[in-house]
Amino acid sequence: MKRGLKGLAAVILGLCVSGSAFAADFDWSTCWKNYGGGIEQGDFILEVGAGVPSSLFTGVNGSYWAVPSVTASFEYAQPIWVLPFTFGGYAGFNSHGGKTSGYSYSMNEIAFGGTINYHVRLPPQNLDVYTGIKAGVKLVFENNTSSGDYSYANFDWGYTLGASWYFTDLFGVNLEFGYPTVARAGIALKF
Repeated sequence: MKRGLKGLAAVILGLCVSGSAFAADFDWSTCWKNYGGGIEQGDFILEVGAGVPSSLFTGVNGSYWAVPSVTASFEYAQPIWVLPFTFGGYAGFNSHGGKTSGYSYSMNEIAFGGTINYHVRLPPQNLDVYTGIKAGVKLVFENNTSSGDYSYANFDWGYTLGASWYFTDLFGVNLEFGYPTVARAGIALKF
């Protein structure tokens, strides 16, 4: 995961260095209290993407499979004091399983909950960088040949470090790193 965070930092640095990213007229003293990517107070942001789930790295010895996790989130831009926060929710799906000597299993997971993200404005006008946390519920449906079918609910939580690049006032691409989805790429829509 550290490699992913270094990759995101390299991409952001590359965007900053290119063109007039480090323009002399950029006010660095206010980057911590402004949204990036043209986001303004009252905007809605919808992100949809697919990613690599952390469950990919926790499989059983033997054969293992995982379907990329799919997540959708919506957020509302509402500052607290002068700090540029977004508040919203998320829903996602993940499926994985494995087979080893003696048994096989498959798990389908549906997660949903709330998110809070803090945004920072960097010199490229189209770039929005953020970090945040999420908390909610994960419903797990498991089929295990040794113990049968059962389902249960778990507390779902996570953190993200992400960036969105808006090509227009409405459309952008999004890249996130964090937990439980190690890396996720998708689209971002701003209303």
